[in-house]
Formats: sequence, C-alpha cells, structure tokens
Amino acid sequence: MIDWVFVSGWGMPKDVWKPLLAELPGSSVNQCFDLYGDEVASDFSLADGSFGDVFDYVVSQLAARVFKGGERQKVWVAWSLAGLVVMRLLQQFQRHKDPLVLLASTPYWQRDDDWSLGLVSEQLERFRRQYAQNSRRGFKRFCRAYVPEIASEIDRSCLESDLGVLLHQGAKAALSLRLLDFFLEVDLRGELSQWSGRVLALFGGHDPLLPMLGVEDFRQQCPDVASEVIVDAGHAVFWSHPKSVAQALQAFAARSM
Repeated sequence: MIDWVFVSGWGMPKDVWKPLLAELPGSSVNQCFDLYGDEVASDFSLADGSFGDVFDYVVSQLAARVFKGGERQKVWVAWSLAGLVVMRLLQQFQRHKDPLVLLASTPYWQRDDDWSLGLVSEQLERFRRQYAQNSRRGFKRFCRAYVPEIASEIDRSCLESDLGVLLHQGAKAALSLRLLDFFLEVDLRGELSQWSGRVLALFGGHDPLLPMLGVEDFRQQCPDVASEVIVDAGHAVFWSHPKSVAQALQAFAARSM
C-alpha cells in the first residue's frame, strides 16, 4: 500500500486533487493538504515576521498535520509553490528517503540570465500588487491567466465556498501575500541538485508559468532528477491530464519504494 501525501500550490484548496485521486488505486492511502491548515495561529505576527519566520511557520504547520497520521514512509506530491515547502520540510525532518514528485514546480522561481524555469520579476510584482489591493479578485485574475484549465471550477465552487473565502481573506490572505515573496527569496537549486532521495519532476508542455526552455535549464542543473513532460498540459497538469499523471506517479512509486 502506498501512502501518498498531496500538497496543493499557492492559494489553492486541497479539493483540486479530486480528478487525480479518482485515477489512483483504491488501496492507496491518500492525504491531501493545502499550505494553510484549518487555522493560522493568532499569536504569529505576519507583519513583523521575517521571510524565514513565515516560511518555517508554514513548513512546521504542514509537518504537524502530515505526521499526525504516523511517520511511515510516504510519497510526496507537491504542486507549484508547494514544491519549495515540501522540499524544506523533507530537509528539516530528515526525510530524504521519502520519494518526492514535483508537479509544475521549480526550485527557484525567479527567472534570470542563467535560469529560465521561473517568473519574470515584473510579472510577480504586478500580481502581488493586484492581490494586495483585492485578494479574491487578484486570485481570480491569477487563475484565469495561469491556470485557465481550472479557473471556471474555482470561480464556481472553491472561491464561492467557505473554504475559498477562508483562503483569501483575513490572516490567510495576509499569509498568502507574504508567501509570494518566496518566489524571489528561496533558492533550492543547490539542494535539489544534490538530493539523496528519488525525485520526479513533471511539467506541462504549455505551462504559462514554467516555459519549456526552462525545463532544459532544469535538466542541465539537476541532471540526477528524473523529469517528464506531458506535452499538451498546462500548469495544472494533474487536472487536465489526471490519467497520464496517475500512471507516471504509480510507475515512479513502484521503482522508488
């Protein structure tokens, strides 16, 4: 039996994994998490905390929720920005032997002359301003631009449900805003290139956030990381192509466990 842990990307509820879970064997154990948890600690100062404080807070909160169900070996599947959080978690808790799947993720989100698997800084700053002005409207705009394959579903259910409201107002909206800074602050390329465990990176061939040219940079700088491209997929590769992703996950788990 495989113990899967799915962690959704920035601003996304754990419900986004439903199409993929439907394609996985019923005998597997599936745990799904978003980056925020049910509560944001009221005594944690998002305004005064440093970048490292906020990041470590999110890592520790996620670890507490995941390991509450036991510490047996798991296969971690992290989408987008969650890849940074899960990588840091596995480092801090010495879980390098746990297989890791990075879905449409990158160890460094800022595009520069030597690294194209990321965002142009002006893109991020523009979106950050929009989100700061109106978090829910900014998030919807982000989804329509970068994850159009699930934007209509988010409009219809996630953002209009209690869960969606909680993710994009009050303390959680403030935390979301601070987490955006990690697109520029956290660089885990060195760590990933020397990762001692098994890692699979899955990309979409038409991802508007992570272009195919960047995938080649990734392969050159992280040659020991297995990587695959689902040609017709975008950033939410597991949503548009759940069967292909499920097959890739099961094959990876079979050779890694």
